[in-house]
Amino acid sequence: ALSVTSSNSASIFYNGVKVGEEQLTAPLCIASNMTIGAGGEMDPQNFFKGDMDEIRISNTARYADSFTPPTTPFVVDSNTLDLWRFDGS
Repeated sequence: ALSVTSSNSASIFYNGVKVGEEQLTAPLCIASNMTIGAGGEMDPQNFFKGDMDEIRISNTARYADSFTPPTTPFVVDSNTLDLWRFDGS
């Protein structure tokens, strides 16, 4: 998970464990197109090699500290901007 707070602190979590945190020098925003799983230039060397499931974009920071990853699908709530479940094979 990637979680960015209103104070521009970005945290990365792997399987619920915080593995990195950094203060952003500018707000993280998406002006137009967004790519998940690849680098900005769409270079084949920058593609994510693995599986993704339950990708959710929210207008609030979901996680501040390490957490137990959910075992059930995410639910849409008032802070959900987009949700991809990828339940197919």
